[in-house]
Formats: sequence, structure tokens, C-alpha cells
Amino acid sequence: MQIFRLNGITIKVSILYLCLVSLDLLGTYINTPDLKHEHNFLIKNLELSWFTIIISALICSGLLLYINIIIDKYYTERLNLNKKLTTIQIILFVFLRSVLCAHFFYSCFLIINNGFAFFYIYEINYFKEIAYYYFLYIGFVLPYYYIALQLFAFIISSFFICNNVKSKNRCFCTASSSL
Repeated sequence: MQIFRLNGITIKVSILYLCLVSLDLLGTYINTPDLKHEHNFLIKNLELSWFTIIISALICSGLLLYINIIIDKYYTERLNLNKKLTTIQIILFVFLRSVLCAHFFYSCFLIINNGFAFFYIYEINYFKEIAYYYFLYIGFVLPYYYIALQLFAFIISSFFICNNVKSKNRCFCTASSSL
């Protein structure tokens, strides 16, 4: 399975991304159907219902995929027509792609987190102690994790985009081009 094509998002990645978001929601529901153990700031403080959570997850995920597909189409068309991209266009493309990439990796993290929460909440013998130490560690590193994840996603996105431009032997930065 191809994770990221050099020139854009594939259907496989979109389906995988939606599956990850769905698995996160399912894991959260299994661990805390009444949302008593949920630590998401918005869900906790706004007292959102499951219906609202599912609808907002679908809207956010769908919007994120749609925006990335649109910019990918624009980017690919510009390269195929040998039109140059401005630095601002490249920065915007890398930023939007890195947001999707970061959310993709963060969804993987949440699925692992839900697994450990399951072991801890339902007191699965051997795994409860491992889960306890896992949450102690995560509580310490979590503030830095978000920053590192976004930076990692930005670097990966930049690498794929620059590699694509180099492989096509095309210059992509001019001061006179416009959006």
C-alpha cells in the first residue's frame, strides 16, 4: 500500500486516514461510552454528545481531505503545464499537507493511546501496570509531542514535495508568478 505519492494523496491514503479516525472514535467509545474518562479539552468543556463528536469528526476529516485534494490537483496541474509556482504557493502547499500528515500520525497515536486506556480502565492484569507507566510518561512528554509531531510532518511533507520537483527537473520559485 502506497502511503504518499510524490505528487499527491491517493484514494488508499484517504481511506486509510478515515479508517484511523473511525478507529479512534470506536476506541474512545469502547473506553468511555459516557465520556467520563475523555480528556479532549473541547469535548470535556463543551459537554459534547456522541452525535456531535461523530458529525464534527466527519466534517473536519472530510474538509481536511478535500482541501488537500484540491491543492494537490492545483499543484499537479501547474507542474504538468510547466508553470512555475511561487514560494508562497509552495509554503502554503507544504503547510496544508503537513497539517494532514500531522493529523494522520496523531490519529495513529490516539489509537495506541486508546489501547492502553482500555488495559488501564478494564484492569487487564499484566497490561495495567504497563499502561500506568505509559500514561505517566505520556503526561510528561505530551506538550512537546504536539510540537515535534507538527515539525516532523512539516519535514516529511517538504521532503516529498521537493523530491517531486527535483525529479521533474522543474524550477518552482519565481517572484513574478501569482496565485
